[in-house]
Amino acid sequence: MANEDQKIAKIIESIALHHVAPAANVKITHGPEVRDDCAVIQLSDTTDLVIGSDFVRGTGFRLFKAGYLNHFDVGYYMVAANASDIAAMGAKPIGMTSIVRYSKSMTDEEFALLNEGITTACKDFKMPLLGGDTGGYDSDVISGTSIGLCQHGKALLRSNARTGDLVFTTGKYGVAAAADAAFAQSDIHRLLTSEEGAEILNAWKRVAPAMRQGAALSDLGLSECCIDSSDGLKDACYQIATASNVNIVLREESVPIHPITIKVAHNLGIDPMTLAVGDSVDFRLVFTVSPDKKIELIKVFTDNNWELYEIGEVIAQDVTVPSVQLQTVAGLTPMPGVAWDQSEKTALERVLQSTKS
Repeated sequence: MANEDQKIAKIIESIALHHVAPAANVKITHGPEVRDDCAVIQLSDTTDLVIGSDFVRGTGFRLFKAGYLNHFDVGYYMVAANASDIAAMGAKPIGMTSIVRYSKSMTDEEFALLNEGITTACKDFKMPLLGGDTGGYDSDVISGTSIGLCQHGKALLRSNARTGDLVFTTGKYGVAAAADAAFAQSDIHRLLTSEEGAEILNAWKRVAPAMRQGAALSDLGLSECCIDSSDGLKDACYQIATASNVNIVLREESVPIHPITIKVAHNLGIDPMTLAVGDSVDFRLVFTVSPDKKIELIKVFTDNNWELYEIGEVIAQDVTVPSVQLQTVAGLTPMPGVAWDQSEKTALERVLQSTKS
């Protein structure tokens, strides 16, 4: 079966074959062919409209099935995932629509809780719910479309990384993967304190997209290239490298791994870096910055008390095969970990398999 990248390529091929110009007198500056977090549509000489859609498995999450998440949590998660896409483009949200299709097994109380999670997140992210669709279906479907605005021509694009740029991120890694591994796929959570368990589960319960950080990167001209790490740090960097046709090197000692992730990894008998940078939906921003903007960037983040980590650099442009590598004391090595894919195997199963191969 074709993987996700191959299927997306087929969609883009079909769109090109059946090209349709917009009915209104608007310019689509970035559509699906650029494979970014959102589409960008020019509204005026000063303003661009940013639109993205995200579906979440929600009630299909392993942690939900294991009883560690409820319907409120997955409703909140859906909005946060959509908000993170807007943040990654450097846009400010103006609203969103939602699709909630409920199976026969979902009770009225659970439906109400799901929608309370959606509306609470919309309030938290200043992202009004503008409408959508709801109704019954064979299985639960929880999806949304986010809408935002940014200054014309200042959307942050995966394709804008340049040789010599520094790579930054907005938080520690491996928290979501540690929660999934410790609670849904093993009994490692029994070795954690109640505070540690609650902290890593919160990575699923209350996703906190970097909304203000993304908008600041765009508004202040600090970056031109950004992505969120909803598919993990390794995949986020690979997406930037591929879109920008560059190589990226991350420094092993600079990648921020959450301390509880390290504890979980050690108890599983795997390398913490392998768990942290792979299939962990941590929803950080990963972005590149020209060295001459570094001091200003640090000041802005420090003044706002935002987390910031310099983790690597873009080392080459116009390369034959874009790559993401890890600089270790032993030299350059391929990035460890397994990126998100459509495999029926869990992330932990694939990590353990990769360490044996």
